Amino acid sequence: MVSQKGGITGILLLFSIPFPKAIAFTIIFRLATLIFPVILGTILLLIFYGKQYFSREKNKLIQKQHSWHIIFILLFIIVVGSCLTYFYVINFPWIKQFDAFFYGLINGLPHTKLMENVIYPFHRNFLPFGAGFLPSYFYIWILTFLIFVYIKKRSEFKWAVLSIIIATFIGIILYKFSQNFLFRERPFTLLPNNVDEATKKGLMHWPSFPSGHVRDTMLYSLLIAHYFPETLYFGIFFTLFIAFCRLFEGVHYPTDVLAGIIIGYLLSKVTVLIIKEIQLLFKIIPNDQIK
Repeated sequence: MVSQKGGITGILLLFSIPFPKAIAFTIIFRLATLIFPVILGTILLLIFYGKQYFSREKNKLIQKQHSWHIIFILLFIIVVGSCLTYFYVINFPWIKQFDAFFYGLINGLPHTKLMENVIYPFHRNFLPFGAGFLPSYFYIWILTFLIFVYIKKRSEFKWAVLSIIIATFIGIILYKFSQNFLFRERPFTLLPNNVDEATKKGLMHWPSFPSGHVRDTMLYSLLIAHYFPETLYFGIFFTLFIAFCRLFEGVHYPTDVLAGIIIGYLLSKVTVLIIKEIQLLFKIIPNDQIK
């Protein structure tokens, strides 16, 4: 009879097989766990939507209950998904190869004076304040958005301000979480790069995973699109541009910016749901009109 200790040792040895030589079961297992948060979240969302969140009335789906459970599920996916993704990006050789290849490809592009001038406002902090809080371009972007909301949709101005505050607050909490528990060194500490010494010194102690610039750009782009839907495609393009800038300047891995895009998208959904819950709580909008 195999002892309990021996059985545990066997299991540990099975999952410690080097990835390139892994058997089919191990490959399938690792791929499955890689997307586990998404699968779990999708199943839970379907259960809640199917049993609690909707009811059929006159052949239409009408929302009947609060969406706090959806908010907590999304936050769960963000946190657990971030932890699992962090584990994989720092441990799996094929992900490291992916990062190294595309990092070298994009950061190795010619750094002409024109490119540096185009990217400068989105890479450097050019305002005399807020350098350690948000990148400079965010202040101008958000202020412009709020001015337009005040002019075009004044009745929604307070909700636009509140959504920015909530999104920023959640973003800060996630940043602190990454800084303390998911700290990934910047790629220029390990890979050949074109990063200047001043940038290296300034970012050495900031976590690389996920990209805060990309995450917040996606987050605010989608929040703006919530109030002005016609800006959606511009917001997506702008997010991809910022992702390119971070890779071009050599301060993030490709997986950092990909994670930033996904987390920013989920955070935008969380923020909108929280705003709607607050409106519902104070009976500002009818329950069956929330989309």
